[in-house]
Amino acid sequence: MIYKYLYQDRKNRNQEGEIRARSRDEAYTLLRKRGIRPYRVIGDDPWNWRPLAISIGYVLLSSALVVLGIIALSQARELKELQRERAWLESE
Repeated sequence: MIYKYLYQDRKNRNQEGEIRARSRDEAYTLLRKRGIRPYRVIGDDPWNWRPLAISIGYVLLSSALVVLGIIALSQARELKELQRERAWLESE
């Protein structure tokens, strides 16, 4: 993104400029490295999608674990029923 910044030079004249950075914090850091102390950086920060992606990942993982648990329980029930039938057939 391109951020506009405002600062005062050594003669107290208001100056402005533009800088390309990933976020407002990075813009401040880059300007400070250049020796510029901005009093304002103007621009919209990009949307932070990482927390949403992590949350969706946890929801998908939890859902997959629940589905696997249900499948495992149904398989265990079927196995128990087969063992009961086998035991009943052997007892006759």
